[in-house]
Amino acid sequence: MQAFASDTDLFETYKKLLQSSLIADRQVRYAIVGLLRNLVLPDTLKGELGPLAIRAFEDWQVFDDEVGVQIMGPLVGGAMVALKHLCRGNCEQICSCHRACGNMKFTQTYTSLVHNCLKLANAASFETGLMRSIIASGSKTDDAGIKCESARIFVNILRTLASSHEAQDQAEVTQAQEKMANGGVVEALIQLVLHDNAVLVGEGIMGLVLMTRTETGRESSSANRS
Repeated sequence: MQAFASDTDLFETYKKLLQSSLIADRQVRYAIVGLLRNLVLPDTLKGELGPLAIRAFEDWQVFDDEVGVQIMGPLVGGAMVALKHLCRGNCEQICSCHRACGNMKFTQTYTSLVHNCLKLANAASFETGLMRSIIASGSKTDDAGIKCESARIFVNILRTLASSHEAQDQAEVTQAQEKMANGGVVEALIQLVLHDNAVLVGEGIMGLVLMTRTETGRESSSANRS
């Protein structure tokens, strides 16, 4: 992946494809997303590709594809995995590395992770944007894969926000944490807790713990008790 990203011409061409509104073929989009989810596994490219990916998924209306959602289509699944990677990281560890060696790349990585999460967990995203679509996708399908992947996006956002104590835009982080105390997010996390896979159960519990650190989160969790 690093070799791909270091080829400037190739990487710039890829970014143009990710931003293109002219590509409507589902298979071509899947190929673009398939490469994306591998490119953002390491932290180094999350900042550069995160905003482009979020905008592309909104423009392509990936999670509004009824057929793709119902059968865990490759494009829907790939987009969810990519978002999960884009929001995954431990900000405390990254800041510790920066303090230890003074390397600016750690600061850039930290900022990128927080920015990706803030872009997903803002009011507009929940009202008419990507988070609204992700929550709806998970709630209206019987596909266990989609339910799990959408919930793991939420867990990663909550983890990153909870560990972002040194963010300059701390007010935005707090607002995002409040927005994550959403009934649809709570329900998705509860579904993880009820899963028969121990790893997923642990992630669901972690998500609920992080959410209930805020008053809004505690109220939302209480309101969703069965």
